[in-house]
Amino acid sequence: MLYWSIHFYDRTLLVDPTIAPQLALFDDMGFHLFPTLFLMFDTLFFSPPWEAHALAALMYFSLFAAGYWMWVEHCFTHNNFYPYPLMGILNRQQRAHLFAFATLLCWSSFLSVRGLYRKINGRLDLQRMRDKVI
Repeated sequence: MLYWSIHFYDRTLLVDPTIAPQLALFDDMGFHLFPTLFLMFDTLFFSPPWEAHALAALMYFSLFAAGYWMWVEHCFTHNNFYPYPLMGILNRQQRAHLFAFATLLCWSSFLSVRGLYRKINGRLDLQRMRDKVI
């Protein structure tokens, strides 16, 4: 969601056209849309029962975002430019807000997919599964 909203607002915020050519829309969809749709379909209709707690997912996304931000800053120290032109426009506080927003967007997407999975496949009864194991 974040990628496509930035993409349709201004593609040059994601890729500097003087450094790399812009991908054709269908190719871009092959990298950033189709895998998401196929994985969603697979998760909702073919995945075995799964349950993840909301707080654990939030912590995972937070750790991933922090690690990704560290990688972006590491790239800047070696290259003197950010991997995405948007990062060069934002100051440190704005980048922190962007990463926080992206983390919450990932988490809300997780909650939505989990809710949709439960609607399609039913809620997982963990206690009944524990009783079967014991």
